[in-house]
Amino acid sequence: MLFRSLDLERSLERLAELGPAQVMPGHGPPAELSGLVARTRTRLAKRQELLLKELKPGCTPFDLISKRVKRTDGTLLMSDLYQTRATLEALLAGRRVSLDVREGVEYFSPA
Repeated sequence: MLFRSLDLERSLERLAELGPAQVMPGHGPPAELSGLVARTRTRLAKRQELLLKELKPGCTPFDLISKRVKRTDGTLLMSDLYQTRATLEALLAGRRVSLDVREGVEYFSPA
């Protein structure tokens, strides 16, 4: 698949294995690595749950972001589409959604 949300999850696992460490994040003050990893995992899990609530049978990733795109005049289209597709990939790997591809278009449904 094009999107690599599972690479992010593996990276978080590897970071957690480093143990206690003070890091300089790209945004914000220095912080404990374990806290940043936990916060990122929580944010990703929350994103998955929110997407599952929105998901109707036979949705495309664009269907899921269309309301947000209208509110932002499309300025966040590509980042929203990427994040939504990556979240769907993680849900697919966890067997929480199913995927049907017809004529090159991906349709997702709750599992």
